[in-house]
Amino acid sequence: MAVILIVATEDVRGVAVAAGSSDYYYDDGKLICNDVGQTALDAALAAYSPAMYAAKCKKLQCSKLAAQKRNEIIGTTSPAEMASWPIKRGEALAWQASGIDSDAPNLVGEAEARGCSVSDLVARVAANAAELLVAETAIAGVDGGHRDAIDAIVADKNLNDDEKVASIRDYDITTGWPEPKT
Repeated sequence: MAVILIVATEDVRGVAVAAGSSDYYYDDGKLICNDVGQTALDAALAAYSPAMYAAKCKKLQCSKLAAQKRNEIIGTTSPAEMASWPIKRGEALAWQASGIDSDAPNLVGEAEARGCSVSDLVARVAANAAELLVAETAIAGVDGGHRDAIDAIVADKNLNDDEKVASIRDYDITTGWPEPKT
């Protein structure tokens, strides 16, 4: 059994897996691996540099900000409604291509319930889907770009670990995000 002191619980799995362990647990600030030796565990922890930890934390902040931006866009929309969006989008595109009601049975039913034409509802669904896709594409791009920039700091051979940590700490993840429409 190998045992090391580890500070953050979110790092337990990464260090244990890097050491080759599949039989591990976390207890009172200690990572305990039952199937690897102390040398393997120590090496895995040594490879987990402060810059890597700082990058992990900053990228997590970035992902949380991306989730916040997505939530701002969808507002108070229910999960049930959001689950229907891909179906509605698919039906709208199929109906636009064919003009056949059987290609959009859910939209036909919704249009009947709303008292509007299928073509009006299809146009609205297609426009909303396109708008949401543009917003999601922008959010995913900004999120990925920030996380790539953080990875580039970690990989920069011209910086020592302390400089990397400082650069990651100072990196501004709040730039470039799309603003929700009001």
